[in-house]
Amino acid sequence: ARVFESVVSIRLLDSVGNILIQTTTMANAPDAGQFGPFEKMINCITTDSSGALEVYQVSAKDGSEIDKVSVPLLFN
Repeated sequence: ARVFESVVSIRLLDSVGNILIQTTTMANAPDAGQFGPFEKMINCITTDSSGALEVYQVSAKDGSEIDKVSVPLLFN
């Protein structure tokens, strides 16, 4: 990720868009303005069979969500 102050925002959603988990982690970028890897272990119990993982950054300018990537998931 290449995000402001290396803060990566993460959200796990159920199949209807309810937030199951919302958290952050840090990207390990070698220097400001560069891409860096990140990881976060997320444990969640749900009866839903599908959902989505959203990864984004919060804009330093106005607090909006920017550069969001949403990945569909199947839970088992």
